Amino acid sequence: MDEDNKKRISLYLEKDLIADMDKYIDEHNYKSRNDFVAHAAQFYMTMDEMNKNKLLRELFGEACEIFAKENAKALGYCLYRYAVDIDMIMRMFAGITNYTKKEIATFRHEAMNNVRRTKGRIPTDDIAAGHYHDVFDEGE
Repeated sequence: MDEDNKKRISLYLEKDLIADMDKYIDEHNYKSRNDFVAHAAQFYMTMDEMNKNKLLRELFGEACEIFAKENAKALGYCLYRYAVDIDMIMRMFAGITNYTKKEIATFRHEAMNNVRRTKGRIPTDDIAAGHYHDVFDEGE
């Protein structure tokens, strides 16, 4: 222990608080009560200063807002590109097939069930290779 940087103090705490503290110390691998109290005091003082510092809170809030807007914009762009590609593929598909509306509705229902069952992890390579039913039959 670095005696020059430390000073012994006494604390009087409720027995229940000490019991809870000891349990927390064991669960979170603190070296000692002293180690825990030092970390807790430092954490509390840091949080207290952050709460007092309005500028820091405002800057953090602004940074989060900018981050959210940038991500929303990027996601919107990806969804737009996806919608364009799907529209293009569906137009090409419609030009070479003669499916009825009822058959398309059946495909849609089956696709929705497959997406739900696989939580969106549709193995498109297997489906494209003609193993569509084999892939989904394995999971049932």
